[in-house]
Amino acid sequence: MKGSEKRLISLYDGSNVRMIIPVYQRNYDWTRDNCRQLFDDLVSLIKNNRQNHFFGSVVEMGTQEGIGEVSIIDGQQRITTVYLLMLALVKLLEEEKITSADPQLARRIRVATLKMNFNQKIKNYA
Repeated sequence: MKGSEKRLISLYDGSNVRMIIPVYQRNYDWTRDNCRQLFDDLVSLIKNNRQNHFFGSVVEMGTQEGIGEVSIIDGQQRITTVYLLMLALVKLLEEEKITSADPQLARRIRVATLKMNFNQKIKNYA
């Protein structure tokens, strides 16, 4: 197995990649303390004007031909939590509870990272 660095946001490219969490992985069980630590790390990143932060390892396995799919073998708790934070950010922007210099930021995040292009043929995993 060969490891490589990758920006976390590249995992959320909703138009090209479908993330699958295999059924044998544990359920989401992060506590408030786990979420608080991640949030505090993000706040520190911004306050210290740092461009990068090591979120930890994520292990993904293969893509199927014709469909951009990756199975998340390790890191699903962090990936899910960051996804939920992005969704909360979009919701706060849409409800105008927070503002951005970019008036299209909520739409851009939703389209670029939170939505999958459903024009792709998708297997039924039920």
